[in-house]
Order: sequence, then C-alpha cells, then structure tokens
Amino acid sequence: MSSDTGASRRRFLRCLAGTGALATLSGCGSKREDIRVHTGTSEGEETTVGTFESVQAAVDAAMPGETVRVPRGTYREKVTTTRSGREGDPITVTGPESAVVRGARDEYGVVRINHSHVHLRGLTVEGLVDPDAPEQLSSYVEGQLIQTRPPTSTDEYLRDIVVAPDRIGYSRASLIGLERTVGAVVGPTRVTGLAGAEYVVGDARSRNGELLYIGTADTNLGSSWHPWTELDRTRNVRIHHVDNSGGHAHGEAVDLKEGTRNVTVEYVTDRNAGHVGIDEVAPTIGFKGRDSTVRWCDIAETPVAAEFAPSRRVTGNDVYGCRIGDTDVSPFVFEPPSTSERQGRICGNRIAGRDGPQESGCPSSVPTGEGVGHDGG
Repeated sequence: MSSDTGASRRRFLRCLAGTGALATLSGCGSKREDIRVHTGTSEGEETTVGTFESVQAAVDAAMPGETVRVPRGTYREKVTTTRSGREGDPITVTGPESAVVRGARDEYGVVRINHSHVHLRGLTVEGLVDPDAPEQLSSYVEGQLIQTRPPTSTDEYLRDIVVAPDRIGYSRASLIGLERTVGAVVGPTRVTGLAGAEYVVGDARSRNGELLYIGTADTNLGSSWHPWTELDRTRNVRIHHVDNSGGHAHGEAVDLKEGTRNVTVEYVTDRNAGHVGIDEVAPTIGFKGRDSTVRWCDIAETPVAAEFAPSRRVTGNDVYGCRIGDTDVSPFVFEPPSTSERQGRICGNRIAGRDGPQESGCPSSVPTGEGVGHDGG
C-alpha cells in the first residue's frame, strides 16, 4: 500500500470513529411515518394522493407535478425512477436530512434517475450498508450512489435534473455520476463519507473515486454498460455549494469527461483529493472537455488543483477567483504545456505558497463572486 492510500485509510477510520451519529439517523425507537405523495392545488396547497411503505413504491406512483415526501428513518433499498415529469411539472423526491436512503446489499448504486424532469432534494444518501463494519469493502454498495442516465433503448439525453441531497457519502466508487444529461443542477450538498472505498479500504489500484463524475470516458463507449458509441456530450450543468470541508477521502472532486461542455463549478469547498490508488495521482478538477468554468472554489490538501488533459478537445476552460492551498505537485498541470494556450481565463486565483502560472488579477469582464467555498455566494 502506498503512503497516500494508507494515510487515506487512517484518516477515514479516525473520522468515522468520531461520527457516531450514523446510527442515530435511522429513527429507531419510534414507528416510522408513511411515505406520502403530494400534489399541489390551484390555491397553492398540497393534497395527499397516496401513502406508501417504501420510497420505491412512492416513486412508482408519483406523476408529473407530484412530490414524494420521505419522513425521517432509514430506508435500505435501491430507488429507480419509473417515469418522467414534465417541463414545469417535475417529479420531486424530498425529505429531511434524517431521512437516510442507505442502499441495499447486493444492489448496484442507491438512486438511479433514468428519466427527465426529476428533482431529488434533501434526504441523506449513503452507500454504507453496514455502518458497524466500515473497514470491510463488502459493507459498501457497488457503483455510484446517485447516477443519471437515460434508458439504453433511447438515444435521447435526460433533461432538467436536480441532484441536491442534503448529505451524501460512503461509496465504493464515485458519489454522483451524470451520463448523457443536459441542463442539470448538482448541489447544494454536504459530503459525509469517502468516495473510492475500492482503494481506501480495499486493494484496487485504478482510478475510481470521484465526488462528481460528469460524462463518460471515451474508453467506455460501446461497452456492455454504456452501449452508445458516440461521445457523451453531457452539458449545461451547474455544480454548486458542495461541502467537503471535512476532508473525506476521494479521487478527483469533479471529473469533466471527454465531450462535456458548458459545466460551471462554483462555490465548492474540497479537501483531501488525489488519493486514487498506488501509481496514480489525481487533481481536484480534471478538465477533459471544453468551455467549462471553475470559480470561487476553496481547494486545499491536494497534489494538483486543476489538470488539463492532453487532448485537442480541451479548450476554452476558465479557472478564476479560487483560493488554492499549497499543492504537493502544482496548482495547474497542462499536458502538454502548450495546452495552456487553448484555455480561457485562468486568473485571479489566490494560491498559498506559490505564485502560480497566472496574472494576479483578472480583466474587468470576468465576474466577481461573493466569497469562496461552500459558504460563499
């Protein structure tokens, strides 16, 4: 095991030892309330249209414009959407932080959004099926905790998706993945546990443990799990107010895959990125697409703040107004160095311990934010 991986494991176990609240979120000791599906009225009030004993049953019943309200408790199930909402009338799934969808053993993932106009807000989504054995890889569900992707029977992209769990954490792989999705919003959310248990508590060597995995790697096109062969052009995505100030271990915070464009990452706080196996080091932000912006983020405890991949597709990307802690390798990595000439505005970033490869200020045309990190804006 490498020193980085060993440090990640020790840090994770120490953090977990101090968070005994995991079990208290379950609502044990009292009868769990029914899950309810509500619909609005012309007067703006809500009417209950059905009560259910599982989140999946409520999602199966919910129609466009209706809201699934999940009360406090622990729900050990996988939830998959059944139908689309409509423009202006999404299907919404919501609940308080104390409503914990933990996933089920032998299931792949916790929430699968396969339809458009679906909004997930509130709730806690976790992949640690057995909180009493966090050191065992078998205690974690496989796959991403929340994934958006259309059915393989269609070439359409998903639209109007909101992924904003109150809290999310504890995954074998990445926490949230968007595939073939247009017009999505991710956040606000707080990271409560690691991503990438495959290498932190397991023995995997390869890179797989992002907080946010946006798009599809071109090496996966045409595979059994991603049968589409054309580049995944996930786009027009806003990622905001993601709080990993707790420093939960992971690989990249945001991995913008080949084909992605017009992704905005703003007001994100991230610590402890880059722990991705024995022979690899990952950046906090990985640019593999084009015309995306990272701004007003607070990044520290990472080897590289942003890496621009060696591809002619990586153009027009901006990084400005961020606070970057002293990095182990470099604030920015351009592969090859000439890649820097194809980017947009990289300016106005406060970099501790280094001058950085950018001018101290930005042109007046560059927007200014209100603070940095998840408390900003």
